[in-house]
This record gives sequence, structure tokens and C-alpha cells, in this order.
Amino acid sequence: MSKMKITIAGGGTAGLVTALIFNTRLNADIEMIVPSNIGIIGVGEGSTEHWTTFLNFIGITKTQSLKNTKGTVKAGINFKGWTPETGNYAHSILSYFTDDMIGDTTYTQAKLMAENTSAEDFAGHLLNNNYINPNEETGGWNQFHFNTFALNNFFIKVAKARGIKIVDDEITQVHKDENGISKLTGTKGDYTADFYVDCTGFKRLLISELGAKWVSYSKYLPLNEAIAFGTKDTDIYPMLTEAKTMSAGWKWTIPTYGRTGNGYIFDTDFITKEQAHEEINYMYGEEIEIAKHIKFDPGKLDKVCISNCLAVGLSANFLEPLEATSIGSSIQQAFIAMHKIRGDGSISPPDRKLINTMTDGLMHNARDFVALHYINDNRSTPFWEKCAELPRPDSLMALLESLKYKPLDLHDFDMYKSGYCMFGPDNFNLVAYFHRLLKPEICQLQIDSFNPNVLPSSGSGIYEMSRNNASGIPHKEYIQRINNI
Repeated sequence: MSKMKITIAGGGTAGLVTALIFNTRLNADIEMIVPSNIGIIGVGEGSTEHWTTFLNFIGITKTQSLKNTKGTVKAGINFKGWTPETGNYAHSILSYFTDDMIGDTTYTQAKLMAENTSAEDFAGHLLNNNYINPNEETGGWNQFHFNTFALNNFFIKVAKARGIKIVDDEITQVHKDENGISKLTGTKGDYTADFYVDCTGFKRLLISELGAKWVSYSKYLPLNEAIAFGTKDTDIYPMLTEAKTMSAGWKWTIPTYGRTGNGYIFDTDFITKEQAHEEINYMYGEEIEIAKHIKFDPGKLDKVCISNCLAVGLSANFLEPLEATSIGSSIQQAFIAMHKIRGDGSISPPDRKLINTMTDGLMHNARDFVALHYINDNRSTPFWEKCAELPRPDSLMALLESLKYKPLDLHDFDMYKSGYCMFGPDNFNLVAYFHRLLKPEICQLQIDSFNPNVLPSSGSGIYEMSRNNASGIPHKEYIQRINNI
């Protein structure tokens, strides 16, 4: 029996991630149609822990990834100015101790919150500690920052070495028949396959031809434009992405090897691109050169899988990059789909429905978590006053109602049980706590419910490990060693 053929239209991170996952899992010939003029922001991007899962699956070490993507280690996100009442805080990547004996409750996290722990005491070591344990790969951390140009160049080499064909062409026409897509026409020729993946970004060249419609989240998530820019290398590489509030949105800062990636993402109801640029220039005290201007409508497709086509990445969904959702959601989508593609390259109607349902759950989860950040006490500008009045999705409102009575646990997240949800109770509880939506006294009621004879005896995993890394070497020195400098 001949191998199935899969054609991926478009490149970028989503296309390469999908190609490598499918190449590892499926008995298939994989071809990517990637125009050489494809645009990449290239000034820094962050991952979630799903990146390490992806690396393990395709057989690449975290150190290999760090070196070849000009990457740095990411231990969380430093939120600056979001909650004036509580001050800056870190959404740290902490693995809180959980024991099946006491159920799906993150006991250590709840205990810290019950004690009314400050941001500095809770994860202050992450705000100030830029040390890595050199005796363990990446110090045991599982999230990273990248230079996106370097990342794509690296994975193009890996893809080619693994037999994935990459063709420099631009799709100009999508042909259809009763089974979905019959072939693609580019400027250099025609391309036929059993299954097609749309990674053409906001153009959505393939999936839109099959009738997919965009579902906007703009009433919940108000930001719709961004300017991205690079700045010079720094003496210290923070182990945290910085998310700093601005007059009409927020600014990201991502350290990568040799340069720093930055961007200002904003609401055009309150500021223009030119005004945003002026605000950046004022902040830095110099004229900043903008590398990329991006316009977007936050949201998702109503269906990411139709007939013999799957949309992944920007073609399928896009949220503002507040919690590094883009790469993580692409990885999860590819993992979901790889289990459903049969030997002839088809996906059954029930499995197409399941893929769409699971992807909806994945994106609703990410949307709710990002929207949670805008429920805060910041009223510093008209934009932040607007955020206080934003409507909230019903699913988020249900979680907020639960937070009045208890910290969230796994039972509050149906999609989390499937293994493909990106943000779970640890994530929601931490942000809710520092935004004063989860009260210490409520956490204490949870703690009081536990029989002390069955409480966990150890600490909180990575939380304790990260404190111990203070005896390691500076983060930048670690990265320089990896790069043989």
C-alpha cells in the first residue's frame, strides 16, 4: 500500500511544527509549499511547556533547541502594572505538589494563598533570580524564548533532513470537488495530496474555500494591532517574559541570544500606530525602528477541520500573545489531529467533528485565561477603564463564580481532562489571587478541609528547585556556554 500524501500550504512555526509532528507519527509523504517571501515577525516569541512535549516527541533535546533558536530559558511572565493594588507579580511556571490521596487540588499553592503571601514572597526569587543549574539540562525548566527567524531556519533544516519536501511557491488557486480540496495551483505548478493543512496565516487560503467562518472574540479581548521591534542585547537575561501595561494596551519584552524582542499591542479605539510608536520612543528615549506592524481580529474559526483540510496556527485562531498561546495551540492542534488521520489520508466525519469540538475547547480555555487578566484594579487610562466594563464569556463567569467559594481544581475544566487544554487550575488560581478575585480566607477554607494525616510531606516541585538554582551560574553565562562562547 502506498503512503498517504499530506501537503501543508504555508510555512512559519505552525507549518513546521505540524510537519514534524505528522512526520514522526504518520506513515506519510509530507510536502510543504512555502513562499520565500513569507513574513516572520522575528523579534522574539515565548513558549508554554507544550514546547518541551513537542521536542520530546520529535526527538530533539531542549539544549539543541536553545542553541539553534538563539533561545533563552523562560520561567514565567513578569506582569508589571496590571494590579496597582498588589504590585508586580510573576505568573511563574511552578509545578505544585499534588497527591491523588487528596484529590485534584494544588495543596501547596492554596496554602501559600491562604497565608496571604505577597508577590515577592510567592515567586520573588523568579523576579530576581537569573541563575541556572548547569548540571541539569536547561536547569530543569521546560519553557523558552526564541528568535523566530532562527527557530524557523533550524526547523527547516530538521524537516529537510527527515525527508519533508519544502517547495518555494505561492498558492494562487484552490480546486475543490465532492471530497473537499482536489488540488492546489501555485505559480510554479499543481500540488495534489490526500490531506491538506492550511498554514497560510491570516489569509486562510484553503480552509476559507471550504466555508470556514471566523468567530471574533473582540468583545472580550479588545486589542487589535501591534508594533514589534528589536533592541540591543542586554547584560542580564531575565528568565521571565515581561508584560508591562501601557496607555492603550501592554508591551512585551523577550530576551533572546544577541538581541531583545519587543512589541506594543494596543486598542485602536484609544491610540493609532503612530501614537503607539511615539509612546515607545518616549519610553526608550530614542527613535525605535519598527520591524513589523500587525493588524488582527482575535478569535477562531467555527471549524478548523472540514473535509480533507485542517487549519493550524494563525489560519485557525489567534489571540494576543499575553500567555504565549500561539505556538502552544498549534502544537496541541497537531497532536489532536495526528490521532485521527487514517492510512488513506482521510479523517472520518465523527473524528472531524471531534477535532472541531476539542479545538473549540482549547481556544475557549485560552480566551478565558487571557480575558481573566483584564479583570483588575487598573483604572489609569480610558483604555483600562474600558477593560473594567468588558463583557466576559459565560464560561469565564462560571469560573469566577466558583472562585468566590474555593480555588479551582481539575473538575472545573472539562477540556483539561482530555490532556489538550493549555491552562488549568494552577494558572487561573494564581492570576485570580493576585487580581484579588481569589481571597486568602477562601483558600484557608480549602486548607481546613484536609485531614492533616494525608497532606503531602514534600514541597512544590519546581517551586523549591528554582530557589535552589540560585547556587548555579547566571542565565546569560549558561546561554553563552551553550553557544560555545
